[in-house]
Amino acid sequence: MFKKILLGLALLLVILISGVFLFAKDFTIQISEATVQDAINAQVARGPIKHLGVEINPEKASIDFRDDNTAAITAKFDATAFGYPRQIDGTFQSGLRYKAPRIYLNNITPIDVDITVPEETQSELDELKSTVRKFLERQRDNLKSEKNAETLEKIIGDNAEDLQKSIVTGTYAVFERIPVYDLNNAGYKGRLATLALKDVSFSEDYATVTLSPAQAMAKVLGMIGLALLVVLYFGHRFFIQYAVDKVVKDKPLKKLYGYVDVPPADRADFALALPEHTRLTNAEPGCHYFRVIPDPTIEGRYQVEECFDDQTAYDRHVERTRKTKWAHITRNIKRSYKTF
Repeated sequence: MFKKILLGLALLLVILISGVFLFAKDFTIQISEATVQDAINAQVARGPIKHLGVEINPEKASIDFRDDNTAAITAKFDATAFGYPRQIDGTFQSGLRYKAPRIYLNNITPIDVDITVPEETQSELDELKSTVRKFLERQRDNLKSEKNAETLEKIIGDNAEDLQKSIVTGTYAVFERIPVYDLNNAGYKGRLATLALKDVSFSEDYATVTLSPAQAMAKVLGMIGLALLVVLYFGHRFFIQYAVDKVVKDKPLKKLYGYVDVPPADRADFALALPEHTRLTNAEPGCHYFRVIPDPTIEGRYQVEECFDDQTAYDRHVERTRKTKWAHITRNIKRSYKTF
């Protein structure tokens, strides 16, 4: 009965999975440009953030969906890097990424970015650069190698460029932290949506997220299959041994229980030959156990217990002993067995 229930459940599961692959269609979620703009406005309202030593304070930012499957962000920031302020005004290109259960702006790349340095700051930087260059020129002859000289000279030459890169990277962090949509709000659990996420595309008015139940099911089945492979790889010996033990356990055994009465004239020879006969029988293939012990109440009687894999194993035992010394010694004994 239990096996029938399991088979029924397995059949039902196969039908459900087949139904998903055959009939479940992809569906879409549309995220409006206004929804994303509200998320950006909320991020701007939170104030400055710090990223890699750069403090970015967004003043304003707007997003424009394009029909080339991208979005353009126009933004204005104040940035302070290593104690020096900058103003950033530019346009960035963005895509979308999904991290359960939210969708974020992603792959921020600059299109046209203008970084302005206040006059007072620029004057201070020029003065600092001039002082360091003069120092390097005075120390050049004292340096131990040309490599050291080149390294020190690059400090000033690369500093401005590195500063610009740090500022631009900081602006990416501002946008990529913005959760523009939460799939839980649409009734889709985050992890399930992760498996079902098939595509994200832009039009002039919407970002369209495509979810595929068939893809989610395929991924789930793939993970289950991988888990089974891992289990089988590490546990195959256990399963093989279990299967063998199960077969052996379920196979009908040949068992004999009873006693033998040994005539007085044969008792001495019987007692001497019994240990060797017991050892040889227990060593036979297919013998589970062979025990012969004296009956404590009746002289000359021995209790016997034998167990073999099957009738064939027992027949091999009988054939082996037929021409042995044991057969000669026990030719006159009376046997009384019950077979199971």
